[in-house]
Amino acid sequence: MKTINVYQCVLDKEIPLEYIGKVKYIGESFGIESLTNGGIYDVVYDETKTIKIVDDSKEDYIYDLVNPRPLDSSYPLPKISLFIES
Repeated sequence: MKTINVYQCVLDKEIPLEYIGKVKYIGESFGIESLTNGGIYDVVYDETKTIKIVDDSKEDYIYDLVNPRPLDSSYPLPKISLFIES
């Protein structure tokens, strides 16, 4: 099992989380520290095995992998491209 260190603001430190792979976000950028068009992001499992994306804030958050946009649906439908690292 490969892990990467991910910052947790509540703890004010990095913790190791299980690394799954990377995704590329294609869609309108939103938020100050959320997802940016063309950005490549790490995907991890947290301690409860929930899949999360390490976004521009460098913290792990739950994003819908099919429709990753703000909850208020204020942006057009984007997409996430999954890819395999070599």
